[in-house]
Amino acid sequence: MDHLLTVRLEAHYPERNHHRFYELALGLDLFGLWTLTVHHGRTGRPGHQRSFSSSDLQTLQTQIRRCLIVRESAPRRLGCRYQLVNLSQDDDLLIEDWLPEAWLQPFR
Repeated sequence: MDHLLTVRLEAHYPERNHHRFYELALGLDLFGLWTLTVHHGRTGRPGHQRSFSSSDLQTLQTQIRRCLIVRESAPRRLGCRYQLVNLSQDDDLLIEDWLPEAWLQPFR
């Protein structure tokens, strides 16, 4: 599967020994279905992985936005914010359709 969009977020709070990552990868499988892979966990560890697939692109856009909304609550839960550390996209994909403007500011 080729990744058309990959977003990696990290949260680090050394005083509490919190080091987390969260990665979203969007692509197409061999059957033409859109797939979203969510990989998250403690930095340096294997972490957990979940996959979603759908023929409806809007469904996965909603799923990505939901994931990011939960990440925005990290300061309350972890004591620090997730930062966008890596963003790669296919040239034909409009990133504004997938990510809220607030997440894109470091890359503008």
